[in-house]
Amino acid sequence: MMQLGEIVLALREANGWTQGDLADRVRACGAQKVQYQHIQNLERSPAMSPRYIVELARAFGKTVEELRNWRQGQPIFGSGDAKAVLREEGGRYHVSYEMSGRERLLVEAYRRCDEKTQLALLQLAKAAVK
Repeated sequence: MMQLGEIVLALREANGWTQGDLADRVRACGAQKVQYQHIQNLERSPAMSPRYIVELARAFGKTVEELRNWRQGQPIFGSGDAKAVLREEGGRYHVSYEMSGRERLLVEAYRRCDEKTQLALLQLAKAAVK
């Protein structure tokens, strides 16, 4: 069974995020004081259970239970149950609780994909933004 720090490391790397990127997302979800060093400590001490676990789970689009029980092969972002969606605007991340119908369909389709397909879609999206 994977410990929380190992899960966070695996999900962060699978999403192509740095520790700073994840800290930005966690702050956007409400844990205002989280810095990349907090993420670094969590990944180094995998059994740690941080105060900001709710915001950490939201940063991955998951509930706390989904985050703690995540396994290789499951979707790397989202679950369908989490309500918060992160949006990037001008290099800053914002939590949004509403999506358009088209966005909702796209996110739902993405969440149903396996990890390899999600990674391919992320690479495609990053290439399209450049």
